[in-house]
Amino acid sequence: AASPAARAVLAEAEAALGEKIGALIANGPADALERTEQAQPAILIISIALLEAARERAAARGETLETPNFAA
Repeated sequence: AASPAARAVLAEAEAALGEKIGALIANGPADALERTEQAQPAILIISIALLEAARERAAARGETLETPNFAA
């Protein structure tokens, strides 16, 4: 992840899960990511990382992003 905020989210998630899910997300194998027990955390982690990266980018421009009320 190029964004420090996104890297921080990934590091926190890996610490909580006790596994290197970032490597799995980046490098696969695809069949592992197709399993629900890997796919669901990966989707959540990437979603949060993208949100934090967007907030970081907005802050660099002096802007703020509203906090979402829900996620799908």
